[in-house]
Amino acid sequence: MCAPIPDRTLSCEWSIYTVSWKFKITHRDGNDMALYTARDIAHRWLSTVLPSAVYHLHRVSVSNASRSSVKDNNETSSGDNSFVGLVYLNVIPSVDVAKVQEKIHTELGNPYNESSSVVKVLADKASIRTTPIDHFPSDPTKRPPVMTSIAASTANMSVVRTCPAESQQTRKGLFEWPITPGGENSTQPCPKNTQHTATRHCKLGLSTYWMPPDLQDCHLVVETIPDLDHVMVTPETTLDVMEMIDSLVSNRSELSHQELAMVLDKMEDVVGVRVVTSDLGQALIDTISDVLESNSDLLPFTNTILNLTEVVGDCMVGFQNASTLVASAVAVSMVNAVPGQFAGLTFGVSSFGNGSKPEIFLNQVPVKGTVAFIVLPSMLQHSFPNTQSPSRIQFQFYGIPQLFKSKQKDHILNSFVVSASVGNSTTQIQNLQEYILVTLHHLQPKYMEMEAGTHAAAESTTAALTSPRACAIISHTLEFFWMFPGQSWMNLISIY
Repeated sequence: MCAPIPDRTLSCEWSIYTVSWKFKITHRDGNDMALYTARDIAHRWLSTVLPSAVYHLHRVSVSNASRSSVKDNNETSSGDNSFVGLVYLNVIPSVDVAKVQEKIHTELGNPYNESSSVVKVLADKASIRTTPIDHFPSDPTKRPPVMTSIAASTANMSVVRTCPAESQQTRKGLFEWPITPGGENSTQPCPKNTQHTATRHCKLGLSTYWMPPDLQDCHLVVETIPDLDHVMVTPETTLDVMEMIDSLVSNRSELSHQELAMVLDKMEDVVGVRVVTSDLGQALIDTISDVLESNSDLLPFTNTILNLTEVVGDCMVGFQNASTLVASAVAVSMVNAVPGQFAGLTFGVSSFGNGSKPEIFLNQVPVKGTVAFIVLPSMLQHSFPNTQSPSRIQFQFYGIPQLFKSKQKDHILNSFVVSASVGNSTTQIQNLQEYILVTLHHLQPKYMEMEAGTHAAAESTTAALTSPRACAIISHTLEFFWMFPGQSWMNLISIY
C-alpha cells in the first residue's frame, strides 16, 4: 500500500460566515454613543475595509460590552464606548476558509477612522472570530448552527457538526448549554432545585441544531413580575425574556404601578440590543397590547409605551419593502421608501372589536368601516436622507383611548389615535406644498357649528386641529387638511 502524499494545493472553500469581535469607539465630543449609532459605524467600517464585490454583508448587529472586556490601546480620551459586533456575511465566489479568516482578521485589526476624523474605532484583535456556518439564521437573536471544525486532506474532507454553546433564559432559570456533539444530550442542574436536572438534545442532521429542552423537573425561578428584576437580557435571550414577560402579563387584568414599571423597563432592555426581527417585534407588540388592554393606570407610562413602539418600528429588520405587526390594541406598519420612487402612501385601519385584531391596509382605497386613514403626499421624498438606502416610514395605530387620558376631567378622547413618521429625515418636514389628509372616525357622533373660514383656519395653524371651530362632521368622520408651520412632523393626531 502506498503512503499518502501531502498536497498543499488542496483547500476548503466556504461561502457563509459569522464574524464576532469586540471594539471600542472614541468620539471627540465625549458623549455616550447609542447602540444604533455604533451599529451604523460598524456597518460602514465593514463596508469600507472588505471588498464589496466579494464580501456581501447579510446582517450587522451590535451590543454593549463592559469596558474592561476591550483591551486598552493606551489612548485615553473621553467618549470611549465598548461594544461587541456580530455580522453574517456571504463570500462570493467561495474562498478558502483560512484566507477569509486571515483577510478579516487583518482588516478589522487595523484602526478605522471616519472621514470626518471625529470618530475613531479600534478592535480587540484577540477577540476577532470568523467561523463558517451552514446557513444564515432566520432569527439573528439565536446563534446559528456552527461547524466547529473543517479539515482538508489528501484522502477526504471531514466535517464535524456540533450544537453551539447557547444561553437560554426561561422562567425556570438561566441555562448555559455547552457545545454538544450532534446526536447527544446535554444535562444541566436546575437552578432552583439543583438536585434535579434539565436535558436538551442536539439533533444531528444536514443542519445540526438544538431541540427544545426538557425542564419538567425544574421549579420556577421567575414566579412573579418583580422577579424579572434579576433576569439578564442579552442578544441571545431577547425572545426568551419576551416569552417570560408575556406569560406573566397576558392573563393579568390589572398591573400595579411597580409591575408596569418593571415590565416596561425589561422591554426597554430587550429593544436595547437593537436587533429586532419580525418574531421579536411581534412579541413586543403583543405584550404592549396586553398592557394596553389591562385595567391599569397607563397615564404615567404613556411616553414610555409610545417610545417602545417607535423603536420597534425603527429597528426591525428582515423584510424588503413593507411589514406590519398587528395585535388587538395596537398596530405598526413599516415601509421602506426608495428615494426617487416614492409616489405617495396611504395607511388605513378597519373597524374591529370583541378581541379581534384591526385590519391594516396600505395604498388601498378606504373600505367600509375604516376608523383611521392617513394620506402622505409624494413630495415628502424631498426630506428623505441623501443616500441610496430606503427611508423608513412608520405608521402607528392605538385602539385604546385610555392610553391618552387627559388630566382634565371634561376632556374625553373621541377617536382612536394614529401617528406617522419619517426616520432620519435630513431637514424639518414643514411648509409642505401638498396636503396631508388624516381621517378619524368619531367613537361617539359629535355635531358642531361650522363657522366662516373654517377651512382656512385649519390650514393656517396646528391649534386648529383640536379647535371646535375647525371641525366638520361628514358621516361621523372628521377630516383635516393642514400644513405644518413650526412643526417638524406629524405627532399624535387625536380629537377631543
